Amino acid sequence: MDSENDNDFKRPTTACFTGHRELPHHLVDKICAATGNAVENLIVRGYDTFVAGGARGYDALAAETVLDIARKHPSIRLIIVLPFPDHYQRDEYNWAPEDIRQYHRLQKMASCVIHVSRAYVRGAFKMRDRYMVDMSSACIAYMTDPKSGTGYTVGYAQSQGLSVIDVASMLGQLLG
Repeated sequence: MDSENDNDFKRPTTACFTGHRELPHHLVDKICAATGNAVENLIVRGYDTFVAGGARGYDALAAETVLDIARKHPSIRLIIVLPFPDHYQRDEYNWAPEDIRQYHRLQKMASCVIHVSRAYVRGAFKMRDRYMVDMSSACIAYMTDPKSGTGYTVGYAQSQGLSVIDVASMLGQLLG
């Protein structure tokens, strides 16, 4: 495990994020607002550390949301957990240049960056997901497909007794 900066976190006050890389463009503002509400609700309950997985899509949106909220709550910390350094170069999805810039910027702004592995190994992404769940007591998810990496992470979080807040379900109830 490689980490940069201080990684002194406490599981009872740590929440992780999981979600899809592709988000419906017409719902991004609503997903962001619902994620912000979930983060704010956890802050009221004493949470101060939020963990994102460094992928594009929901991970990046959640990290940006935490950094925005941290302006009002300076004690809030963002931790980025990566499967291995510069995983976007090996990721099966082609990252756009703006996504790569955001990836590097979010790492610079995070309180801590943790690499689960020093280099690619088979299963690195699931190792990252499990690591984030294992350091958390709550999980904020954007899940529309339970047969996905996000579905795997939500299932693992539930099996570990985490409180799971599904932003997609919340939006479905609001829009439904």
